Amino acid sequence: MVVKQFEWKPSVVLVGQPTTFYWNIENAKSCFGNNKPRTSSGNNGRHVYTYAQSKVTSWSCTDSRGNTTNLTASLTVEETPSTPRKPSISLVSGKVNVSWSKVNGAYKYKVYYRLDSNSWHYYTSSVGSSLLTNLTSSGTYQVRISACTVNNHCSDYSSISSIQISPPSMHSTWTGKYSSWWERPQYYNGTPKYSGAFGTYTHKHIPVAVYAGGDLFSVRTDNTQDDNFYVYVSKGTQEVLVHTINNWDDPHTNAVISILPHGYIEVRIASRGLAHKFQSGVILKSKTPYSLNFECVDGCNSQQVNYEAYPQIHYTGWGKHLIYTKYEVINGKNYRRTYSKVNGSEQRLSDLAQYTLSYYDSNRDMLCVASNTLLNASPDTRVNLNFMCTENHSGLWSKADYSILDLNDDSGRIVYDSNGKFIYLKDMIAVAGTQRVLFTESDSADPTTGTRWLSEWIRGEGVKKITQVGHNYSAGAYLKKGEKLYIVAGISNSTGYLSGNLELYNTDYNLVDTLQGDYSYVRRVRGIDGMAVMSQGTSDQTTRGKHYTLELK
Repeated sequence: MVVKQFEWKPSVVLVGQPTTFYWNIENAKSCFGNNKPRTSSGNNGRHVYTYAQSKVTSWSCTDSRGNTTNLTASLTVEETPSTPRKPSISLVSGKVNVSWSKVNGAYKYKVYYRLDSNSWHYYTSSVGSSLLTNLTSSGTYQVRISACTVNNHCSDYSSISSIQISPPSMHSTWTGKYSSWWERPQYYNGTPKYSGAFGTYTHKHIPVAVYAGGDLFSVRTDNTQDDNFYVYVSKGTQEVLVHTINNWDDPHTNAVISILPHGYIEVRIASRGLAHKFQSGVILKSKTPYSLNFECVDGCNSQQVNYEAYPQIHYTGWGKHLIYTKYEVINGKNYRRTYSKVNGSEQRLSDLAQYTLSYYDSNRDMLCVASNTLLNASPDTRVNLNFMCTENHSGLWSKADYSILDLNDDSGRIVYDSNGKFIYLKDMIAVAGTQRVLFTESDSADPTTGTRWLSEWIRGEGVKKITQVGHNYSAGAYLKKGEKLYIVAGISNSTGYLSGNLELYNTDYNLVDTLQGDYSYVRRVRGIDGMAVMSQGTSDQTTRGKHYTLELK
C-alpha cells in the first residue's frame, strides 16, 4: 500500500477562501474515515469555511494482506487580523520605543521602519511594544505595524508614526583640576615631536576612568606644580593624591584604574622601562570598597620592581587579564614587547617590538589585541596593523579569520600592510560582535610634514578612511550613545602641535558636531556610554594642562 496523496490543498486558508481534500492510496483494499467507508482515491470538492478553525481529517486504510495504515491531514482556517491602530513612538535613552494596542487573533506583529524616504525594513515582535536599535543615522524615522497570524496572513498597515532623531553634540566640562603638560625633547626643525596637555596620556593605558557604584572614578596626573609627578584619583567631586614620583615629569608613567570584585579600587601606575630612564611601576589598592584610602601592594620599594608598562586591565569570563608592555634591551635597543598575564601566569605575545591596544567584548567573552610593529625597535617607524583574539583563555590565540595563531609567526597576525606608512593606534571597540580599531595613518614621523588620516579597520571589512588630521598624536576615540557608535577625531589647531578642535563622526563618516578648543587624549570611560575624560591645553607650557570630561548629549 502506497500513500501517494492525503492532504488538504491548500492546507492553510483564510476565511472565505476555497480548499479541497485530495487522497490517493494505491493498493488499498478498503478505507474508512469520518465514520463511513471511503474509496481509495478521489477528492471532496470545493470547501469554503466561514470562521477560523483547525481541523484534522483522520482515516485508516487496509491492504489485501490485512495491513492497516492510519492517515491524518490538517487544515487551518485563519481570519486576517484587524488593522492595528497607529503606534506610539518615543525616544528613550537613545533608542526608539514603539508601542501599539494588541489585536485579537494576532500571533505576531511586523514592525516596519524606514529613515526619511528610504526603503522599508521590518522585524517581528510577539508583544505590543518594541525597541528600534542599531539606528546609525540621524533623520526622520517612520514606523508602521501589521498584525499577522502564525502562518503570515497579515493585516493592512497601520497609520504611520514618525520621530525626528537629532545627532548628539559634544559637551566639555572642566573638572577644576590641572593636568600634566609635557614636551617630548625630540625636535624637527625646532618643532617638538609632541607637546601639550598629557594628564590622560596615553591611548595604551586602559582604562583611565570607570563608572561604577553610581560614581565616576578617574585618574589624572599633574607635573606642573614643581619638579615632581603627582597621581590623583577622583570619585565624583572628591579627589585625593595617591602617589608622588620625585624629580620626574614624564607622563608615560600615567596610571590606569579599575574596580576589583567586591568594589575595591585598583590603580596601576605604569613603568617607564627605557634603559637610560627607568621608573618602576606601582600598584595601589583601596583599603575598603569604593573608598579613596589606598595602600601600596606592588612596586612599593627598591626591592619590589614592577616592569609593566602601558597596563591594560580587563575582567573577563576567565578572570582578570592584563595586557602590558615590557621594555627588553636586545643588541643595545629597547624592545617594547607585548605580554599577557592571567592569574599570575605570564605569556609573551610577540618577539617583535610593538605598541598595543586591547578590548574585551563581554557579549562574546572574547579579548582581542591590536598592535603595530616598531621596525628596528624604533617608535618612529611604527608600521602595519596586527590583530589577534582569545576566548575562554587557555593560552591559545586566533587570527582575524578565526584560525589558530602560531605565536611564533608574526606575519600571520597582520591584517593591514601599511606599505611603510606609520600607524598610530588610538582606540578599539567591538559592536555587535565585530571588532573595530581606530588609528592614524601617517606619511611621516615629522609632525610638520606629510599627510595624516584618521582611519579604522573593521573585522571582515578592512580599512576605511574617516577624516584628515593634522598630527600623529591627535586625539581619536570611539563613543557610544544608545545603540549608536560615534568617532571622536582630534583636529590639530596649529602646525606641528597635537591639541585642537574635536570633530564627531557617525559610522557613515558624516560630520555631526564640532567642539572648539585645544583638546588632547580623549579617553572613553568604561562602564557608561557617551562619556570620556580628556586633557586640554596648548603647546605653550605657561597655560598648563587641564582635566576635562566630555559627554555626548
